[in-house]
Amino acid sequence: MTDDSLMNRRWMEKQLRKVRFVEWDRFTVGQWHDEQSVSVYGWIDREDEYKDFVLVIFWPESEEFYFTTSSADRTEDIYRALVGDDMTEHNECHRVEDNFNVENSVTLNHDLSEWADAA
Repeated sequence: MTDDSLMNRRWMEKQLRKVRFVEWDRFTVGQWHDEQSVSVYGWIDREDEYKDFVLVIFWPESEEFYFTTSSADRTEDIYRALVGDDMTEHNECHRVEDNFNVENSVTLNHDLSEWADAA
C-alpha cells in the first residue's frame, strides 16, 4: 500500500538511497509545527547478529531532516551520506540496560543481579 499523502517523496527517496547499508523498514506521517513530518525507520546489520536502528525524520516541505541511530560504528557514515560532510559533534547512544532499572530491556550478556537488589 502506498501513502499518496506524502509530500516531496522523490527528495526523501534520494536521501534514503544515499545510505545503502541501511535496510529501510517502516514510516509514519504526522504534523510538526504545521508542516508534514515523515519518520522513517531502518536497520543496520551487525557482526554479532544483532541490528542497530536508524530513525530519520524528514520535513519534506522545507527539505530538512534529523537522524539518530544506535550504531556507534556507522554514525559518521550515515552523517557523511546524508549531509555530505564530516561530523563536528556526536550525541552518544546509551544502553537502557545499563542506565534504567527495567526488566523489559535488551540485555547483552550482563549479570542482572545488581538490578534485583535495587528493585
